[in-house]
Amino acid sequence: MKSVDSLIDNAIALCGTEYKAAKTLGVKQGPLGEVRKGRRTAPVLLVGKLAEMAGEDPLPYMVETLASLQTNEQSANELRRLFRMRNPKI
Repeated sequence: MKSVDSLIDNAIALCGTEYKAAKTLGVKQGPLGEVRKGRRTAPVLLVGKLAEMAGEDPLPYMVETLASLQTNEQSANELRRLFRMRNPKI
């Protein structure tokens, strides 16, 4: 699975510029750049859109993003386990 910043790099390569990628994704350029630089956590829906642009299944990326937002590792692992029951690729 690719990192979020590599998904953003892919979107920029496809669209030509960070501005055009942000516009295509329906977000502002500033926050997209902050996510790319690791200064901001990527919203779950943005991660899904980025994965789709890269030709990837968005669900594993979205689950991993949700898991990373959990306050403790036990909750994160439980979330991953529940989604794995439905989709073994995660």
